[in-house]
Amino acid sequence: MVLKLAAVFSTVIIQEKDPWNFTYTAVPLISSVFVGLIIRFYNRKRRMVSVKINNIVVATSLLVVGCYFFVAGL
Repeated sequence: MVLKLAAVFSTVIIQEKDPWNFTYTAVPLISSVFVGLIIRFYNRKRRMVSVKINNIVVATSLLVVGCYFFVAGL
């Protein structure tokens, strides 16, 4: 929980410096992915959550569309 909150806090602080600079947006996103991977590998004993592939496809397609418009807005 502390790592997640630290990632969110650092993202807000970094983006306050220059929110329209792509570097200040990409670095916190990439670091958040690494934090998620660290948490996932640290908690290997947890039971895997079942997901529906349709939800993953919809979420991924919305993410791609959102990223396109975000970059176009920069």
